[in-house]
Amino acid sequence: MKFIEQIKSRSNRYSVLKEISDLKLPVVIYGAGLSGNNIHDYLRQNQISVIGFTVDKGYGEDTVMSGLPVKLIQHYDETYEGYCVVIAMRNVARAVHNLQSHNSSNIKRVYVLCDSPQFIGLVYDYEYVKLYEEAFEEAYSYLADDLSRKTMLHYVNTIIANKFDLNEAKKLYDPDQYFAKDLIALNDEEVFVDCGAYDGDMLLSFMTRIREKKCTKYYALEPDKGNYMGIKKTIDQNHLANVEVINKGVWDTGATLKFTGGTTINSCISSTGKVDVEVDSIDNLFYSDNTVTFIKMDVQGVELKALNGAVKTIMRDRPKLAICVYHKPEDLFKIPKYIKNLVPEYKLYMRHHAWSLIETVLYAVIP
Repeated sequence: MKFIEQIKSRSNRYSVLKEISDLKLPVVIYGAGLSGNNIHDYLRQNQISVIGFTVDKGYGEDTVMSGLPVKLIQHYDETYEGYCVVIAMRNVARAVHNLQSHNSSNIKRVYVLCDSPQFIGLVYDYEYVKLYEEAFEEAYSYLADDLSRKTMLHYVNTIIANKFDLNEAKKLYDPDQYFAKDLIALNDEEVFVDCGAYDGDMLLSFMTRIREKKCTKYYALEPDKGNYMGIKKTIDQNHLANVEVINKGVWDTGATLKFTGGTTINSCISSTGKVDVEVDSIDNLFYSDNTVTFIKMDVQGVELKALNGAVKTIMRDRPKLAICVYHKPEDLFKIPKYIKNLVPEYKLYMRHHAWSLIETVLYAVIP
């Protein structure tokens, strides 16, 4: 059966959109990260204009995103007698608490467009899938097993319907993130490139899976300075060998970019960031050195950029790939096609590693 024929066509989100439209009040998006950008695009697609973004102090205020101002909530209180807020933060409870604490009579309504657990701003509907039907069908056809196809269908249908089925999610859940046992075979000769190494959590997970906690080389790339120091501490505390920590992000070339930090899993390259970070491509960093055997990417929505900077390495070495595809709507179909075009021999699989709408990973392996 075709992918589009298995997709739900209706959502309870439409009533919320209608209410926002009918109110005819200025709309402010709370959150100026990747989720905020996704929400802005979705509202614009539904002919709802946004006047700006709001953030908590220290999270990128007085900048610009998508051509709109990023301000503290007080700015909108002083400028508008009435407005509504659409939350675009993963921690919805915290956002609601902050708005309640602000206690502004000018905030007339507060909305959440995705009530699924672990909200990440991936909001789209059946019309979006229909618009990119050919691309979705192509990505779906690349998936090599039934579990992968079920995973992709559940993921898309959950976003469209705006209703999370925990029982179904449990059936699809795989606890071995990046190292799915039915797909990934590891050995102590791995040259592992960890893009978005956070505080070294995947480093420890990897080392427990190989003999004597040693490999040929483990490169941990992490642009956030606090997370970078956390990885070094993890290495020291666990006496890990052959690990090199690189305080850079991955991109398609060498550059200095703006970054939103804070030693969290949500730190990312962002136009609203106030920190400068160094980025570079995998090809620039590693192509002239060891043969790379495994690349993992969890880089908050710049996975395609990073893959574009790894073309030579991937085509030469054909490493195992574990790439997150849940940060942007288009990643679900663009990343599989990109990888398949580079190396047609790759078998592609999709696994879900959380009881929520995050941690969906595309695997590429040579049989």
